[in-house]
Amino acid sequence: MKSKWFVAVAIMLSILLTYTGKLMAFDSNLHVQILAQSMRQNQVTLSNHIAGYTGLTSIISKINGVSIYGLMQRATYDEDAQLLLPHVYLCSHFYNPLINKSGVCLSYISAYDQANDIGNLWSWPNARKYFYEGLTLANKDQREKALTKAFKGLGHVVHLVQDMAVPTHTRSDYHSFFFTEPFESYTKSQMLTLNYSGSGAPYKVDINITSSIQNAPRQLWDGDFYSYNDLPAGNNIGLSEYSAANFFSDDTIFNADKRPKVEDTDCKNLVSIGSVVNNRGETDYLRYISKIVGEKVDKLVAFGLLTAYVDENLIASGWPVGTTCGNPNYVLSLLGLDDEISKEYASKLVPLAVTYGAALMDYFFKSQIEIILPDDGLYAFVPNNGSLYPYTNMSFTKITLKARNILPSGENMNGGTVTLIVTYRVANADPFKPGVVNVSNEIYHSITKMNGVTSIPRDVPEEFTFDLTSNPIPLLATDVYLQLAYKGQIGTKADEVAFGYKDISEPTPADFFNNMDKICLYDNWYDAGSPAALAVVDTNGNHIANVWDLYAHNAQNFHLKYSPLSNPIDASSTVKTVSIPLINPGEHKRVLYFLSDYDFNYSYRYSKLSTTLDDRFWHSITGKVYLFPGIGIKRQTDIVPGYMCGDESYLCSSLYKPVFYDFRGVNMWSGSGGIFINSEYPTNSNCPLSQLNSIPTPSTATTMQSQLRKRGAVSIPVYAEPRLTR
Repeated sequence: MKSKWFVAVAIMLSILLTYTGKLMAFDSNLHVQILAQSMRQNQVTLSNHIAGYTGLTSIISKINGVSIYGLMQRATYDEDAQLLLPHVYLCSHFYNPLINKSGVCLSYISAYDQANDIGNLWSWPNARKYFYEGLTLANKDQREKALTKAFKGLGHVVHLVQDMAVPTHTRSDYHSFFFTEPFESYTKSQMLTLNYSGSGAPYKVDINITSSIQNAPRQLWDGDFYSYNDLPAGNNIGLSEYSAANFFSDDTIFNADKRPKVEDTDCKNLVSIGSVVNNRGETDYLRYISKIVGEKVDKLVAFGLLTAYVDENLIASGWPVGTTCGNPNYVLSLLGLDDEISKEYASKLVPLAVTYGAALMDYFFKSQIEIILPDDGLYAFVPNNGSLYPYTNMSFTKITLKARNILPSGENMNGGTVTLIVTYRVANADPFKPGVVNVSNEIYHSITKMNGVTSIPRDVPEEFTFDLTSNPIPLLATDVYLQLAYKGQIGTKADEVAFGYKDISEPTPADFFNNMDKICLYDNWYDAGSPAALAVVDTNGNHIANVWDLYAHNAQNFHLKYSPLSNPIDASSTVKTVSIPLINPGEHKRVLYFLSDYDFNYSYRYSKLSTTLDDRFWHSITGKVYLFPGIGIKRQTDIVPGYMCGDESYLCSSLYKPVFYDFRGVNMWSGSGGIFINSEYPTNSNCPLSQLNSIPTPSTATTMQSQLRKRGAVSIPVYAEPRLTR
């Protein structure tokens, strides 16, 4: 009985080894190396996508103790190690662009079909649904489990596009376990020395993807440029087209129905590389055929010439006899692929496997919903009620935004649910003070679903308002991102998902200071209306200013208005975000805190009001209106190009921190406020604000930045000049 069991197991193992060996493409460890290079080549973009959707900092951030990088690596490796019917899974790693099928295993489903098969646990559609759940589920543990599955699913799909760089898998070449394919053997043995980036800058895929987001972008596999008569060219073709049309596999050399054809090669100018001794002890000459039409390949295929004589016994036994390249001098030849050929193949194909994998990952995360600042110029604001740190009774309880469908396929999003997610960390100290502020490791989520069925239009953005009363955003929030997730009808399919994100400002104060208790006279500051100031301009000795208004002034009827950068709007008594009746001379007002884009417009208007009967000068009732480009606070950690840390080989993180200035004992943010001043006398007088108080300059911040670079990170100050209005 035991012997029968042993025989059965041996037969099964033999079958599995035969099938699996025949169907392997790149070695599984090489798949991992290619993925690693894809992520490294695109690490800044990928890390910022991940931060935008999840709040995690980068590709090396961990979910349940495993980095995103590690999750995807493991998944890419495991795609070749499916325990259930491995030959079935591996049959689906082929795609022949001439027939749009695998072309092997009785035309089993192709690599592209496998990537989109909803019955495949790790397919593109399933990965997107896992990702949607990872954004929207209320429970943290469930969100993390869903994100883990999403990143693993993406890793599996990346493997399937990597396989398109292997000619055996795009030319339907079903090869045996016992006869190893040269290209795959070479790349496995040279894994540590392969050039993964090609010559010069990394190859850039320039494909205008217009397919439905529900499926992996077919154009990365096959752009339908390759036919029996047409060679594909350019950087907008599918990877399977490139490898199938320009390279050979062991058993598809000069096939009648495939390119490269003899006419694509340089057979008339064969180059002798060196001599070899054949099995009869005679000298043969190894030569290479070059491909000269389309993609240039110097060493396309090799052949050895039996020049001494033709062995009739070999001919009788079926040895291939004929001419090579139509040259009658080459009567008996053996075409084949060797390591030199594989080396050149790898120099072209491996970098493309890297780049196409990177393009696939980028497309997975690319926003399908655009988040736009509303016409009011703010996503949220809360009036300042005078609370001090930790500002427990001030928070953002409402978010208003615009959203637009930007699906590249042009499909509509009609009849679904829309969920807003806000991710953020929390400052462990007052974030509205100068200096570096430590923040929580914990990432917080505020998740709010819009009531009712909703559509997201393509042409005119729709405005949405979300009630966050049950889960408000604290004033101490840092690293703030907005995400929108849609689930419902997309095109003709129901229950599909789409998402988008936006990095917005952190809570930003609006600081205004009425400095009209001071006056600049002849390059010196004076107390407005003081005897010393009067003495400067009192021309007739009556102790009254005769030639210049040097008195202190209230700022009355102050109106403040925010607007998008692309649509500036002036403040008025009827068009405003907030109003304040009076700001006294020498008074600082932190009017409100808000969330906006990093760049926006703000406008304010106020009129001067006399504080003494001695002030006999005329003052406008309506006052003047001022409009400035605004800067929102950025207090978060981003991944930036490695050169900023002086080393391209590892992730470089940047800490953005706002530079507040201390003006007359008050810490102020200048990017969204202003200082009201009296007009100087004479008009060419210059009184620096630094004479009233010191203000940090950009050079000081730059010095700090250069010091931090030495530690593998950079500090990027967010700085704005004070806005002065007269």
